[in-house]
Amino acid sequence: MDEKSFKGNPGGKAELRYDLADFHILKPGGFVLCALTGDPIPLEELRYWNPGRQEAYRDAVASATREWNLKKTTPASAGAATATAPARRG
Repeated sequence: MDEKSFKGNPGGKAELRYDLADFHILKPGGFVLCALTGDPIPLEELRYWNPGRQEAYRDAVASATREWNLKKTTPASAGAATATAPARRG
C-alpha cells in the first residue's frame, strides 16, 4: 500500500488500484467490496485481489471460487486454457 493510512472517509467505500504484491489507495475509505459476494472488506483485512481484473476478495475461498466461476463460463473458443487431472486407476 502507498501508506497504511486509510484517512478520508473511514466509513465509506475506498477506491484502489491493485498491483501484484500491493495496492494503492486512489480514494480513501474504510472498505472495498468483495467481487464474489459483495461483502464489505475492511482495508486492514484485505489480503486477496486480482490485479488483472482489479477485483478484491474477502478470503482465499472467495478468490478461488471467482476464478472457478469465470473459467466455467469462459468459452473455449475465447482462448481459455483448461487443465484436467489424470484419470485414476484403481
